[in-house]
Amino acid sequence: EISYLLTQIRAIMKVYDAKLTVYSFDTQVHAQEAYEVKQATQIRFERIGGGGTRFQSIFDFLHQQHATNNDTLAVILTDGWGEAKLEPYRFSNVLWVLTTERSELSVTNLQTRVASLADDPNYQKIKTTN
Repeated sequence: EISYLLTQIRAIMKVYDAKLTVYSFDTQVHAQEAYEVKQATQIRFERIGGGGTRFQSIFDFLHQQHATNNDTLAVILTDGWGEAKLEPYRFSNVLWVLTTERSELSVTNLQTRVASLADDPNYQKIKTTN
């Protein structure tokens, strides 16, 4: 799932001139493992961490970094399964990219954008072969 999601980010980067920083997370953000990407070929296909998911860790991290809706877009690649309520610290510039249906996003109190790969035929081919 993660490899497919990162492949989608790679494809976007081939079209748009953007710089991004990739942070892995599970119950915490693994900031020490973060890396910057200026070209699509720099995306690393490796798993860091594992176990449960705590989305609040992302919002805590963004808050600690003084991220604002004006200077940061957070793209969260996930299956959507985590806690139901979050404290977003007024940060709402988030795009959730789910490998499940939109309805499976556990978070209920945010007004953000949600995209799902559940109906993506290429993702479905990969999912059924694993």
